[in-house]
Amino acid sequence: MSGLVDLGAVFDQHVAAEFVAADVDAAMETMVEEPYVWHVPPLTGAAGGEAVRRFYSTELVGHTPPDAVLRPIARTVAPDPAALPVAGAEQAERLVELARAVPR
Repeated sequence: MSGLVDLGAVFDQHVAAEFVAADVDAAMETMVEEPYVWHVPPLTGAAGGEAVRRFYSTELVGHTPPDAVLRPIARTVAPDPAALPVAGAEQAERLVELARAVPR
């Protein structure tokens, strides 16, 4: 089937850009023009290209503690979204810091 995108492979590329290369531009290239991201445990995220880029640059990419371990729980890949629930073992201080950044 030509024209189909392997969303699993794109998501792997996205996660590698975020957590291995720590490259915001590479991560943004794997997303739609106006993406949104929502990190459930600390209740942080952003919607829209510029807001997601700012969130990635100032809060996520390159800001993960070096001892953090991400463990995939499950993967759902459908024709539209790809989702990868991940259990993160991050330092408590970083989670508290992210939680404080959430507008109330």
